[in-house]
Amino acid sequence: MMQLLRKIPFIAASFIILNGLSCGRLDILGPAIFGLLSGDDEITTGSETEVPPIEELGAVTIIVERQGYDSEPNYSPELDAVVYVSDAGGSKDIWRIAQNGSGLTQLTVSMKEETAPVWNSTGSTIAYASDSLGNQDIWLMSNTGGNVTLLTTNESEDAMPDFSPDGLQVAFASNRSGNLDIWIIPVSGGEATQITTDLSDDFRPRWSPDGQQIAYVSRIGPNQSEIRTVVIASGQVTVVTETPSENDMPAWSPSGNFLVYTSKRSGNWDLWMREFAAGVPRTIPPVQVSLNERFDTGPTFLGTDTGIIFASTREGDLDIWLMSFFVPLSKK
Repeated sequence: MMQLLRKIPFIAASFIILNGLSCGRLDILGPAIFGLLSGDDEITTGSETEVPPIEELGAVTIIVERQGYDSEPNYSPELDAVVYVSDAGGSKDIWRIAQNGSGLTQLTVSMKEETAPVWNSTGSTIAYASDSLGNQDIWLMSNTGGNVTLLTTNESEDAMPDFSPDGLQVAFASNRSGNLDIWIIPVSGGEATQITTDLSDDFRPRWSPDGQQIAYVSRIGPNQSEIRTVVIASGQVTVVTETPSENDMPAWSPSGNFLVYTSKRSGNWDLWMREFAAGVPRTIPPVQVSLNERFDTGPTFLGTDTGIIFASTREGDLDIWLMSFFVPLSKK
């Protein structure tokens, strides 16, 4: 039922991969694999060069295995717990479970839809989106499901929240300016500030660990979406992915040195990763993290760059999984 740690079939490749990861450097990993593969194995997608992976970057085990929809996980290192969305109660609600699979608890009970839950940095508060009042708004609740508070009250659609690292602000996607853009609002409420202003739909914001920028998804066309970052103070936008494909659901590593996301660039929805230095993507190819014929999505890092929790259909239904990296990506 579970996939166990699987050995990479080539000893030389194993040595190179582990050495690259132990240094926290994807530039070691990428060129080394380039040297192992023939020229025919190298493919180019858009303006990025990618290398077919030999193996997934970690061992995978299942955390939540139930019929139906279990997705959109978000991890709290303070509580060693995951919040996620499940339809096990009949509609999409927010649930909580420990990383070891114990303590499964339903936090919201509604016939409407609650989605996109995220923890604040201390694990005391959860932000999420709900259409319980008709349109989608951002709500806050305690980590046990109590003290529910409405944060946004605009008549537009407000969704996909994320806390700033200091817990004082919440970023979210909203169409209050016409198309979807990224906005931020104080956690105490009040006026929201627009961060992105382009003509594309911008959504799924994820605050960087240093609080200086936000990663997000920008819808370029019907079948193309790209990951970008925006510096909050200046509005400067940086392109992270540039492929004629769909890229979605970015998540920062705790060190801020890596950004993992789900992408269809290989033809199937898998997890990919870019390395960052000084807040910008390094000029090296992205690395494919997961390699499975099923649908992998919604990644969230553990607390120390040692692994990711994600949703996948690799056992049939959409369930919550853990990938423990063979070697930590970087050390804080």
